[in-house]
Amino acid sequence: MLDKLERLPTNSYEPENWAYWADALSKSECERTISYFNELPRERGTAGDKLDINKRDVNIVWLPKDDEHQWIYDRIFSVGAKLNEQFFRFDLDGSYEQIQISRYGVGEHYSTWHMDRSEPGFRGSYFPRKLTLVMQLSDPGSYDGGELQFFTGEDPAVAPKERGTLSAHDSRMPHRVAPVTRGERYSLVVWFGGSPFK
Repeated sequence: MLDKLERLPTNSYEPENWAYWADALSKSECERTISYFNELPRERGTAGDKLDINKRDVNIVWLPKDDEHQWIYDRIFSVGAKLNEQFFRFDLDGSYEQIQISRYGVGEHYSTWHMDRSEPGFRGSYFPRKLTLVMQLSDPGSYDGGELQFFTGEDPAVAPKERGTLSAHDSRMPHRVAPVTRGERYSLVVWFGGSPFK
């Protein structure tokens, strides 16, 4: 399952690296992960530390680091480490934040270009975010819109929408999620941290 390591073309943004891994989760594993969203306490996603639906409109849950959910932490961290080794080579010390599962319904979005930088201590992290991992959980035929876009120049690059695909990008790279126009988009995001860039 973890043998499809690929890189997509990029444009002029520095640092410009982003990459993806197809089939990091199977269809049944994606469904299992989506089921967690319906079992856990929900909250509204914030832009930074502020609730602003003009910038970000989404429902999220935080996945506990416990025995029931350890399998997905292990899988995501394993694939993320391989992507980092091949494409980014960042000095990482692991992730100290919980996995976030997001559900974007019709009209919901994170349409402001933003970066995933954070200071040590943010949501329990000891290190600044360096590498962002985003997993596509929904069947791409079940929704329209909701594309994960990267600012790579005049025309944004778009991450693959195939179910089970894990995209990785430098957390300093501007990105956004376009509004969903039909159905619901479920995704997973987590951040790898490390000592500050030098």
